[in-house]
Amino acid sequence: MALNNTPPSTNRSAPAAPSFDAFLRATQPLSFPLSSQSATNFGDSRTFTADKTGYCESILCYVSGTFTSGLLTNNPIFDPSFFPWNIISRITVQSNNGFQFYNTLGFENAMVQQAWFGKSNSPYSRLNPFWALGAASNVLPTTPLLYTDKGARNFMPTVFNVTDSAVVSPGDTIGASKTYEFSIPYLIPLTAAQDIRAGLCLIQSQSSGLQIQFTVGTSADLVAPGAAGNGAVTLTLSALTITPTQFSFAVPNDPSAQPYAPGQAIRNRWISERVAWSNTGDIDYRYPVGGTIVKSFHHFKNIGTVTTSGKLIPQPYFGTANRPSTPNFGNVKVVYGSTENPMNIPFNHALWQYESQWGTPVPEGVIPFDYGTLSYPDLGINPVGLLNTAGLTEAKTTVNVAGTVTVTAGSVIDVLRQELQMSGGA
Repeated sequence: MALNNTPPSTNRSAPAAPSFDAFLRATQPLSFPLSSQSATNFGDSRTFTADKTGYCESILCYVSGTFTSGLLTNNPIFDPSFFPWNIISRITVQSNNGFQFYNTLGFENAMVQQAWFGKSNSPYSRLNPFWALGAASNVLPTTPLLYTDKGARNFMPTVFNVTDSAVVSPGDTIGASKTYEFSIPYLIPLTAAQDIRAGLCLIQSQSSGLQIQFTVGTSADLVAPGAAGNGAVTLTLSALTITPTQFSFAVPNDPSAQPYAPGQAIRNRWISERVAWSNTGDIDYRYPVGGTIVKSFHHFKNIGTVTTSGKLIPQPYFGTANRPSTPNFGNVKVVYGSTENPMNIPFNHALWQYESQWGTPVPEGVIPFDYGTLSYPDLGINPVGLLNTAGLTEAKTTVNVAGTVTVTAGSVIDVLRQELQMSGGA
């Protein structure tokens, strides 16, 4: 039988491939409020549903309210490491079919925000960033911009001692019988970066949807671990309201202007996983294989010896504060395919690289692995260094912990990872 070499009919045109540039020209940014949720007790959980409109990019939630302090002993302080972000203990986002787009601790949301916004934002180090001007317009500001004399203009993370008319920062002393007002922004990004090329989630259908859950932290979360010089206090939540705003992009009428091919989507995930930490030496963490890892933050948290309360505290980088000759960590490594070892450098080199690229330090005890930045965090994800684990049986990081570190029973490593996955839908 002869082969049929007749060319296909020129009258039958193939469907045009989706074009992201066409999508940007045909879509329209949308932003609108979702129903607020209120909580009355520490530890409460509240759930709300995203609006089934267009391609969801992100959801911004302000968590606002008041709490009061009761009787206290020995001048307790607010937690210097995690306050006020730990007013919320956990945030999750899940689709109707059970896929988790987001699952992090409340404090970790600050790291997510910085990774999404880039150098323009350092949320965990920018409490109360607005300041009153000095005597002349060219004088550097020196006075905090307080609610009482300048008006409520601060929309960054804010905790305010209403009783004493004073801005509160992590590590400040907690007063007896005081009223504290707070307003903390939590951003839930579904896109991998602000350029929105990866991660837009189509939820404009009856079969798709997103459920967002916030869990309020406990009173004990907000207070520093009990130790010499730091006593006990009871905090009571008076009111808490979660006010969400959804940011989406309209679905273009033209099928060729969709951001993804039919039946395909690139899903961006931020997932936090807690693993036990019990020893020094090389500490391995194995990524789940099958996706593409963009970055991960490994937060070493030790019970330590300064507390009897069993509370987790960040592992300091140095045995003696600010003394370079007393490092608590050694080399950090990346290994995949059993033999490929693209990274093996001292931990302080990894910290320098991240801080130089992002313009701000990571929180104490965090070891960063950034595969998608390559010096340009504000330009979105650079695909050159991404760790694609599709087809691999193992991809792992190794962090060396110095033998001089005492790892107390109950210590953990919270690993926050950003990964991309191909999917057939939301």
